[in-house]
Amino acid sequence: MLSVRHSVCNVVESRWLTPHLKTIKALWLCGSSLPYMDASLFATAINLQVLGLYELSFGCEKQLTDAMQLLQKCPNLCELRIMAHQNVCKRDKEAASRLLEDPNGFFIVQDLKMLNTIKIESFCGSTVENAFVKMLLSKSPH
Repeated sequence: MLSVRHSVCNVVESRWLTPHLKTIKALWLCGSSLPYMDASLFATAINLQVLGLYELSFGCEKQLTDAMQLLQKCPNLCELRIMAHQNVCKRDKEAASRLLEDPNGFFIVQDLKMLNTIKIESFCGSTVENAFVKMLLSKSPH
């Protein structure tokens, strides 16, 4: 299990985390640490069963893109926990909303066949949050 609960600039980088993703079963990250990672470089996290994202800003295009890229690398994810962060500027919300609403945008391609628990705290029901949940449910047969 690896837990990084606060933003630690450049500590949780892709090159450091990538070799360990194959063995980690539970990963907890702060949303503000996502911009310091390049999730597209991650190896498949075959053993990752629980993913927690603290202070994930649904209105921040970069955090949302990184979160979706990370989910792409977790084919055996069983549980997703998100504690949402609400303080976002209008420009970021509009960009994030376009990302989720664009049919050619970055969506999770593979089904999350094992995902059976999604817990989102501080959910306010914004357009972006609803689109994200709808996308998750469409990729989760359970």
